[in-house]
Amino acid sequence: MNMNRGFSNSGWKVAAVLIVFAVLTIWLANQIARKTAIANVETVFAGAVVGDSQRLESARDAARNGQVDRAVHEYLTAIDEDPSTAAVAIPEMVGALLTAARQCADGNDHVSESRHINVCYQTLARLIQDDSRNRRLSRQAREKLFAETARVRSWGHDRARAHILEADRLRRAAKGFWNDDEDMQAQSLHMVNLAWSYYPHFTTEQWMVSKMYEIWADMKDELSGWQYRQVMERDRLLLGRVIEAPGRQ
Repeated sequence: MNMNRGFSNSGWKVAAVLIVFAVLTIWLANQIARKTAIANVETVFAGAVVGDSQRLESARDAARNGQVDRAVHEYLTAIDEDPSTAAVAIPEMVGALLTAARQCADGNDHVSESRHINVCYQTLARLIQDDSRNRRLSRQAREKLFAETARVRSWGHDRARAHILEADRLRRAAKGFWNDDEDMQAQSLHMVNLAWSYYPHFTTEQWMVSKMYEIWADMKDELSGWQYRQVMERDRLLLGRVIEAPGRQ
């Protein structure tokens, strides 16, 4: 009787050991499979990050070297190839263009300054339009896109306003008791043409448009016909805008 009970206890012990061994084997197999899956995912993710970083680094290198057009192309290509880069690429692209615009302004090259700001705004507008159709951007990227668009609009508005005020100051300062300073008047006309290069995206206030037409009309009456036409034709070529002002025919 006692011998049978002993054999019975030994059998249960062996069974328990086998069950524990089986459970541990299954658990270890699951852990190995899980780690393998994680490693595979990390490998794929790492490859994607390297690819994206290379594209963004190419854009950053171009921006650092002053190759702004190439930088914009690289940033847009990165976004097109992988929309997950947009949240980083958009602010960097805007920063590159506005930095170039500031440098042009510091060098008194307001024509190139205007070009950079307008290119920046138009590029962002196209991204907004594209995203409204395909909804490829993440929520974070979309928020960055609208925030940067507002930033550029404010920047362009301030520059247009500064040009209008400077044009108005010059035309008033040019008024002499006997003779007017025609060189200063020509510069006033050039400044208002620069302001017009920001129309209509940045000259959103009615007073700005009204003031531009007021200065045009005044300069058309004050400057000699040939000098007025010379400034207008030159600025048409520089700014790529067809400018028509009221006043003397």
